[in-house]
Amino acid sequence: TDSLASNSSLNILAEIIVLQQAFEIGLHDLIKWGTQNGAEFLGIADKFGTLKPGKCPGINLIQVDTELRITSNKVQRLI
Repeated sequence: TDSLASNSSLNILAEIIVLQQAFEIGLHDLIKWGTQNGAEFLGIADKFGTLKPGKCPGINLIQVDTELRITSNKVQRLI
């Protein structure tokens, strides 16, 4: 999501859910788009976007069903 000018919230997970519902895109690709690719686009991939030594981790628990479809736009922050 880019700003509140074009969306009602800044919830990137809600945006990922919309993509998952509209298209046949795998969970792995969607998560990569919202993490690694997002960090690369924003120019912050040296600190964020992947779990690697020296980076600032942020781990969230995302609820999925048995078909790996995201079931809620609420997350539980683990780290």
